[in-house]
Amino acid sequence: MKLNKEQWSWVFYDWANSGYGIIVTTAVLPIYFKTIAQANGVTAANATAFWAMPTVSGRYWSPYWRRFWGHWQITKGSRNAS
Repeated sequence: MKLNKEQWSWVFYDWANSGYGIIVTTAVLPIYFKTIAQANGVTAANATAFWAMPTVSGRYWSPYWRRFWGHWQITKGSRNAS
């Protein structure tokens, strides 16, 4: 498969953009959250726990939510059932 210049541009844009999102959500936001929480009187350990709870919960429930959402999309006709 040969890609033209425009397609390569989109490939590199997507690659760079996904890396940016991963870095922000895994490195920048937890530090920012912890700093703000500590400034408002939350201990460092509790700030970390408060960040981890929704993260773990989201990762736990994600497979179940996807299954429900996929079924709903198929039954409503929003997605090809094949």
